[in-house]
Amino acid sequence: MRLKVASILAPWRQSQRMDQGSEFESSWSSSTGRDAAPREVLLQSPETPWRRRIAETARARRLPLAILPTSLDAIPGQTGLLRAGRCLPVGDEAFVASCIRVAGLAPPRWNCHPRELLAHMRQLPRLAKAASAVAFRKPVFIKPARGHPFQGFVLPRDPRQLDAHAKTQLNALLALSPDEPVWVAEPVEIVSEWRYLVLRSEAIGAAPLPPARAGMRQVPALEELSGIIAALPSDAAFAADLAVLADGETTLLCVRDPLTVEGPADGRDGMAPLTYVDFLWTRWSQVAARRGRTLP
Repeated sequence: MRLKVASILAPWRQSQRMDQGSEFESSWSSSTGRDAAPREVLLQSPETPWRRRIAETARARRLPLAILPTSLDAIPGQTGLLRAGRCLPVGDEAFVASCIRVAGLAPPRWNCHPRELLAHMRQLPRLAKAASAVAFRKPVFIKPARGHPFQGFVLPRDPRQLDAHAKTQLNALLALSPDEPVWVAEPVEIVSEWRYLVLRSEAIGAAPLPPARAGMRQVPALEELSGIIAALPSDAAFAADLAVLADGETTLLCVRDPLTVEGPADGRDGMAPLTYVDFLWTRWSQVAARRGRTLP
């Protein structure tokens, strides 16, 4: 496993292996030893600078990769391409989820807190029903187990301590079915939060997550990231959200499905666009093959 400090500290630093031409580029002419490369990319409209970079790179490298700008509403018109198995959707989570439905694929399962990684988690989240989560011993951190019906928040002992944001999230939680599953965990004080993209046991990109706070440049301990990568399958693609806590320790918050993770919105300091395409295609190929789950 290659894990260089310089490449991890720079947000979304380009992977040298992918940036230089490359094994992934060669897969357009040969699929020996790996899944066939995509022939089309459904690129969500409107464009973001990052999506535009993908299109520009494909043209500059003269790859046999058709870039098809597509709005969310127009996805049903791409049914044939999506079901042919060589088309990769690139966009936000709702866009990709719609493509999965139109392609006739089973919704992919994903465990964001796999048991192999519990040793790296300070919070040790567990599932609970929405109705019982608010009755847990407080303070307690609560976040959705599926979708985005509300944002994670801390429910304090005294409801009068809730700020406006937390009140909004609590009201959204209370509006859900009492049986809706949610994650509950011990609250932690986060100083800095980062996301790392991992492909085939290599960290290919990293960036701090908002909101930016004082001390945001504190980065997680690389030993923790190395341990996380080593604990998961060597062919896995995933995003790991790590945090530096107030006591200086690093903890894993969760691992995310690549299909729910989009590149940097501003398009700056980006990893090589083809690296990101490879990252997404690895996971999409698993879902299309009805393997649907990378992590146990």
